[in-house]
Amino acid sequence: MPKIGWVYTVFRGRMCGPMFGAGTESLEVDLFKREDIPWEKTAFPVVAEALRCYLRNAETGQFPLQLGTVLERYLS
Repeated sequence: MPKIGWVYTVFRGRMCGPMFGAGTESLEVDLFKREDIPWEKTAFPVVAEALRCYLRNAETGQFPLQLGTVLERYLS
């Protein structure tokens, strides 16, 4: 399997209103309560990892810069 590297930048923000939808790079989007997040349906491991990081930070209310690596075991 080829080794391919990507860099992801994920930002936290607030919705300005109730309207949202899929864009050119998404087939489907939805909003979930924390306890209802369908982890097994997350499109990419890096998205799930970023969301887990956000949820941990939300518990403390502190959102420092986060750097990390999605390990190869998640990519197979």
